[in-house]
Amino acid sequence: MKTFRKALSVLLCILTVFSCTAFAFAAEAQTADVTGFTDEDYLVVKGRKMYNKKGEHIQLKGVNLGAWLTREDWLCPDHVPEGTQYDGEYIYDTLEERFGREKAYELFNTYMDNWITEYDFDHIKAMGFNCVRVPFWFRNFYYDDKGTQIPDENGEWDFSRLEWVVEECSERGLYVILDMHGAVGYHSDAPHSGKGHSCGYYEDTEQGERY
Repeated sequence: MKTFRKALSVLLCILTVFSCTAFAFAAEAQTADVTGFTDEDYLVVKGRKMYNKKGEHIQLKGVNLGAWLTREDWLCPDHVPEGTQYDGEYIYDTLEERFGREKAYELFNTYMDNWITEYDFDHIKAMGFNCVRVPFWFRNFYYDDKGTQIPDENGEWDFSRLEWVVEECSERGLYVILDMHGAVGYHSDAPHSGKGHSCGYYEDTEQGERY
């Protein structure tokens, strides 16, 4: 019996070492597969299908990065007064009124830094998806609807978040659909464009022309 137990212990040790080595090789192989996109992966439409520049048919299977860059009440833990059409402006303006502009945007940046991270892209890739949709709106780049620009550290347009998501997805072989979900002036009456009942983008007015 002792001999049998000893032999079994040795066998289990060998299997454990083998399993750990196998997992290490698998992890290394998985990392090696992540080479990122190149120019050859750019998609074009032919008829009703999409192809990359290598002529391979690509079918997009994606997920939506909702509640990250743009606010929607059914996705976000926001509370607005009863009877108020949800709008992203209400949330921004309320925080700015309470804490000042600098602190309000610091809070939003903290939220956005943590709502979507590199972990999420790894998880999306591991689940077998190859595409993400990124809804955003004009106040990711403007402090207000009067054209007050949010600059980066060089005083230029701050597209850093969009650049970041494209780079992270490209490294993992994920396509990106950039969705301008809320244009300046609001392009629909729906609250998810940023403000309910305020379709100023298409108004035949001087302000509509400016939008």
